[in-house]
Amino acid sequence: MDTILEAKNLAQSLMARMAWEQQCKPLLKMSEIKTGLGTEKTLNKLFTSFDSEDYARKFIEFYKPYYKQALLAGNRTIKIYQLDKDEFEKVLAAYKNVAVTKNIDTKFFPYYIDEDNIAKLSKETKLTHVTEVYEKTYFYFSTNRSITEKLDLTPSVFQDNAEIVKFLGKYSKVTAFTDKSRQYIDIICLNSADNTIEIRLDTSSAVAMKDINLLFREVQEAFVELMPERLDFLIFNKSINFFPWIDGLCNDKDCRVVELSFTTDDGYIHHERDRNASKGGDVRVGEFHQGGIERCEINPYRISARWASQFTPELEYEYEMSLNSSVRELSKAGAGLLNFAIISMCPNEKDLDSLLAILKNTHELSKIN
Repeated sequence: MDTILEAKNLAQSLMARMAWEQQCKPLLKMSEIKTGLGTEKTLNKLFTSFDSEDYARKFIEFYKPYYKQALLAGNRTIKIYQLDKDEFEKVLAAYKNVAVTKNIDTKFFPYYIDEDNIAKLSKETKLTHVTEVYEKTYFYFSTNRSITEKLDLTPSVFQDNAEIVKFLGKYSKVTAFTDKSRQYIDIICLNSADNTIEIRLDTSSAVAMKDINLLFREVQEAFVELMPERLDFLIFNKSINFFPWIDGLCNDKDCRVVELSFTTDDGYIHHERDRNASKGGDVRVGEFHQGGIERCEINPYRISARWASQFTPELEYEYEMSLNSSVRELSKAGAGLLNFAIISMCPNEKDLDSLLAILKNTHELSKIN
C-alpha cells in the first residue's frame, strides 16, 4: 500500500471508529487540520492535501497510533468469560499456531475496506489478523454485514449543488434510507493476566439489539473453528454476569450518570436522562431525583455512565458504558442476568481497561455489591 493510499484509508477508518464532534474533530484541529461540515467534507479536504506525499506520511505518523487504539476500543459490545488457569493455558496453547488466510481484509488491515472493494469481503466471519501485546493476544475477525442507514438531508450539506439545495428547500424535512454493506471488525482477546476471554463486538454502526446474541454466536463459532483439535471443555460456557454492577455504578462518584431506569418500592417505573455534556449533567443530582430518593428506595436495572479522560491536558473527552437490563430481571431470585455491556466513544484501550476492571470485578466499584 503506497503512502497516499494508506493516508486515505487511515483518514476514513479513523473517522469511522472515533466519535466525530467530541474526539476526532478536536484531534484533527490539534494539528491545525481544517475540518469541514461533517466527516465527508473533511475527507474531501484531507484527500486534496494528501496529493503531497510528505503531508500524507506525516499524517500517518501522527494519527495511526490513535487509530490503532480506537480499533481496539471505540464502540464495542462486550462479553467476558472467566476460565480457570489450566483451562486458559489449554486455550492459549491450542491457538498458538493459528494461521491467517490472505484475502481482501488482510490486504487492507488494520484499516477498513473501502466502498469500492467491500463486495469482495465474505459475509462469513473470518480471521483477519492475530497479534500479541504483552499479556494479551488479539484475534481480529472481519465480516461483511448489511445495515440500513438513515440520513436527514439538509440544504447546508449540499451548498455546492444549487439544484439539490433548491429541491430540499421545498420541504421542512427530507429523510433518506439506504441499505449499505459494511465491514465489521470484531475482536476476541485472550488475557493471560486474569485468564479471561473478552469478545469485543464491533458496533461502530447501527446494530439492532435483537441481533446482538446472534453476532456473538457467529464470532464464537468462527473462533472455535480455528482449532485443529477440540478441547475437553466448552470455551464459551458461562459469561460473567454484569447485572450486580448496575447498583454499584449508580453509587459511583467518579462518573456522571446520564441515563437511569429504576423501579420504586411502590412498583412505579422511572426513566431519567441527562446528556448535557457542557454542563456535566448527572441525573442523580437533579431536584426530581434527589427529592424522590429521600422518600423511597430505588432499584436500578438500566444505566449509562460517562467518565472523563484526555488526549492531552488541553484536549479532554468522555467515554461511556451502558448496562442495559430489563425490569423483569429485578423480580428474579438472587441477582438478575445481564451478559453484555455496551461501550461507546472509547478511543483507546487504557480507558477500555478501566471499564473492563469494573466488569471483571477487579475494580473497587464492584466490591460495593
